Amino acid sequence: LQELGIEQIVVTSGGALVWINGLIVVQKSLTIEQTRKIIELGQQYDTGFFVDQPAITWKFGNPQFIKMYEHVSSAIPLDEIDAVFDTLPIKISLIQERASLLQLQQQLHLAQPDLHTTFPFEHVLDINQLGANKGAALIWLADKLGLSMNNVAAIGDSENDVSMLNV
Repeated sequence: LQELGIEQIVVTSGGALVWINGLIVVQKSLTIEQTRKIIELGQQYDTGFFVDQPAITWKFGNPQFIKMYEHVSSAIPLDEIDAVFDTLPIKISLIQERASLLQLQQQLHLAQPDLHTTFPFEHVLDINQLGANKGAALIWLADKLGLSMNNVAAIGDSENDVSMLNV
């Protein structure tokens, strides 16, 4: 990578954001309409929220569920919901009991079929723009680096890694 002038590559938010050398090179944000619908449904189901924006992650909602996953995020408490719309989110994670999340997922796909959802953990539903996933990010990155997919390896341990492992 150093021969290509690349010191650091970061793929984050389920593949919706790719950084090379500290610069965002791929960003697939949710729309305002999608974000509003996700928040509306999440509030109906009393979920905890983690909202990823390029430079910050917000947390709000049901404190019981927020507490379950605080250890995997350096999220900042959100005081005013409108801050979510200052910069459109790239991923929203909803935390709740699995049965409730499955119902919410069905409703969400009916209302917003242009979304990609996965369960990276038992009680977490990740929501991205359709086409924003780790597999798409890996294909883009390999192309950018001039690598054949035959020379690319991937390792994963949850549902949000499946698209990456299938390329």
